[in-house]
Amino acid sequence: MAITRSTAERVSAMGKAVWILALATAVAVFGYQRWMDGVPYTVRTLSHAEEALVYASESSGGDLPSGIPQVVLFSRYSCPVSEMAWTRLDSILDTHAASFALRVRHVVHPRDSIAHRRAIGARCIESGADIRLYHSAIFGGLFEQEVDEVEAAAALAGVGDMARYEECLASDRASATIALTYEHAFALRINSVPTLAIGNRLVTGLPPADLIVKWMLTK
Repeated sequence: MAITRSTAERVSAMGKAVWILALATAVAVFGYQRWMDGVPYTVRTLSHAEEALVYASESSGGDLPSGIPQVVLFSRYSCPVSEMAWTRLDSILDTHAASFALRVRHVVHPRDSIAHRRAIGARCIESGADIRLYHSAIFGGLFEQEVDEVEAAAALAGVGDMARYEECLASDRASATIALTYEHAFALRINSVPTLAIGNRLVTGLPPADLIVKWMLTK
């Protein structure tokens, strides 16, 4: 005779399975957050000459508020930890937009064709468009492969004159800025991304959000 489980037993087993799944999900979320918070980082103090390189004037891509400190993120679009850094800083910016301006400088080699074009696309964003939306779209991989992600992200960011934007993409102007950033990163001895410049601190890696805020607000 076949042995069958009663309805009560089946319900009990299903309840246990649901409980185990919920517990596993909670552990995974907690573990992911701990992993994000636990990315190693190192800090060193910039010399005056190095600060000049970090905060050198360049086409910033979109509008930056004047008269407040800048935080500079040296990143690369093809780097997962750079994506994490952008997400963390973008979230901080939502609360502390009056305290600092975030500037992204892309450390890419021309041979990295995909990341290079994405970086050029960021440099071609002009005043009036939302550079944060562009970065979020590219870092977040919002578009399908058959879509030109750079142009789609620019349109999402509010670029009005797409013909002019495409002309910029094809020109040497933005490419020269990317090359200059690469040279500056080499001179600053930046050998990995993400790297953050906060005041006179150069932070390689990704510190916890509360520590980033503390450094930002320390005069």
